[in-house]
Amino acid sequence: LDLISKNTEERIRYLSILWEFVDNVKEGVYSIGKVVELGTKYGMKPKDWYGPSMIMRILHKLNKKYHPFPGFQTAYFPEGIIYKSAILEQACNIEKGKWSTQEVNLAEAWTSAILVMVSFRLGINSISPEQHPRIFRLLELPACTGMLGGQKKSALYFLGYQKDKLIFLDPHVTQLAVTNPIGLWSEHLTYHFPTPLRLPITKLDTSIGYGID
Repeated sequence: LDLISKNTEERIRYLSILWEFVDNVKEGVYSIGKVVELGTKYGMKPKDWYGPSMIMRILHKLNKKYHPFPGFQTAYFPEGIIYKSAILEQACNIEKGKWSTQEVNLAEAWTSAILVMVSFRLGINSISPEQHPRIFRLLELPACTGMLGGQKKSALYFLGYQKDKLIFLDPHVTQLAVTNPIGLWSEHLTYHFPTPLRLPITKLDTSIGYGID
């Protein structure tokens, strides 16, 4: 953030990303209003709980529909299985259906940054202790952008772990809405949760979503 405050180009890029989350249906592509609006097409109501799988599905659909950032794509895999072909078809300049038979240089064919979102369940009522090391390993991956999950009716964002506890940020801070980019810059630090918290992995809900860039 110190670098951003001194670099005009980075500041503009940073604010353009934040602006897409502003809670204004006409402005923010990823706003709560847009999420709820699209959620109704999946049978969701404004008061309903959006788990990791539903919110990832909707964010993917919103990005595909509005495409607010040139050179940025998303891919969503709801069953925990990542398909290489789906990623290459979106992020690379390779004709659909022929990526497996072409002799291509992926470094040259890669045309877009892509956020891969994966959701899955690890059990019905609780996560088996055998799965805990796998979750920790996932958070160690350099490409991992974090993990969505939490407890029943409580959404949290996990970014690491310490011993047997997951380190998370709690985004639930209510404040006045910002109506213009100037106000967004003056208030942007209030949108960053300053104090990481910890949750024993034994209390983690079985529904999980994670991102890879």
